[in-house]
Amino acid sequence: MFIFLYGEDSFRSKEKLKELIKKFQKEIDFSNSNILIFEGEKIDINKLEQAILTDGFLAKKRMIIIKNLFSQCQNDKFLEKILNILNQENENILIFWEKEKIDIKNNIKKKIFEKLKKEKFTWEFSILIGIKLKDWVKKRIENQGAKIENQALENLIIMVSSDLWRMSNEINKLCTYKLGEVIYKEDVDLLVAKKINENIFNLVDALGNKNKILALKLINDQLKTNNSVYYLLAMIIRQFRILLQIKDLSLKNESANWRTQLKLHPFVIQKASIQANKYSFDQLKNIYQQLLEIDIQLKTSQINSKILLNLFIQNL
Repeated sequence: MFIFLYGEDSFRSKEKLKELIKKFQKEIDFSNSNILIFEGEKIDINKLEQAILTDGFLAKKRMIIIKNLFSQCQNDKFLEKILNILNQENENILIFWEKEKIDIKNNIKKKIFEKLKKEKFTWEFSILIGIKLKDWVKKRIENQGAKIENQALENLIIMVSSDLWRMSNEINKLCTYKLGEVIYKEDVDLLVAKKINENIFNLVDALGNKNKILALKLINDQLKTNNSVYYLLAMIIRQFRILLQIKDLSLKNESANWRTQLKLHPFVIQKASIQANKYSFDQLKNIYQQLLEIDIQLKTSQINSKILLNLFIQNL
């Protein structure tokens, strides 16, 4: 069996590749020892042919993934052998995955391309635009348990366009921030327009993990970039509120209800539950109260915000 994944949208083609691998592991390769990956210019044709001719180990077939053959391989003799392989029946699964737009100037590559295009399991991933892009973004957000209003959706697409690698990161950021609530234009303006970088999320993770040295470095880096101190504090408060809620539910033996009650993405819950174990319930209550007091001080006094936040981290 031959499978062909190609097109300019490398994000969706990579996700499709992961989906096929996961399906193969679940249905055929229970031992997780029958997936082989060969990379473009580094492919050894003898090892590839041996892999194709070898039966699966504790499985009826193997999955052989050949990456970036069109963009990286320049050896005509090697390409001829690939073409011969495609003209033969094969019990194993051969996946050809190309991360870039295919520019066919080589005659042998053209023959390989035309052959693969005719295969039953061929997917071309073109750049998403218009209504297809909107539908993809909405579905991605809904899969994380949130929703987005139309104006927010329009603004998000204007700011990010069709770059799904960046779009995925922005969606994760928005959904994590909104905790399952509706995403509004103001949220997009706050998180996307200002390009809040990933170090803010690394910062709250460092705090949750009691990594004071890293947390001090990251918060001072953020203050130097003139990011809003109120936004930084809001994200820290939010993180410890989550830890406090998880610790409370754990003490009540209601761990099974975390996702339902907190409306958080499973990945967020998994990370937060590990962090919550590093604190007692009383410690988290005290920290949360300290943060609320810092919030009041920042809004009602002239105390230096850098000093307040550094002292808070040092006293964790």
